[in-house]
Amino acid sequence: MIGLKRLAPPRPAAFVALGLGGLVVTAWVMISWRITAALLLPVMWVTYATLALHGRLKLTILLTGSVALLASIPIDVRFVNRPGPPAIVPFVKGLASDDTAVQAERGELYLGSDVVSGFEPRWILVW
Repeated sequence: MIGLKRLAPPRPAAFVALGLGGLVVTAWVMISWRITAALLLPVMWVTYATLALHGRLKLTILLTGSVALLASIPIDVRFVNRPGPPAIVPFVKGLASDDTAVQAERGELYLGSDVVSGFEPRWILVW
């Protein structure tokens, strides 16, 4: 057979544990609102689907850990129409003052919502 070599499927307990881990990581990505992690989330679930067929347990664990790491790091990416080249700017949470609103218009910082969850990134890569 040409293509992927069929490996022994993982034990049901490992498959269930990885599935639950995937659900926890998905919930974490949805709570933290990280675009970088959200882009990798569908790839993670496709890998889970192929795990049952091909037994790629190490790849699935690595991808799940990568998505969890991307959802936890203090920097994220936002696509913002701002002057100048891409830059890493502070992410300001909560209600903005007049001074921070002026700074945001100049592209010196990124204004978040006035609703603060505590899981927001500290820095944003904008361009």
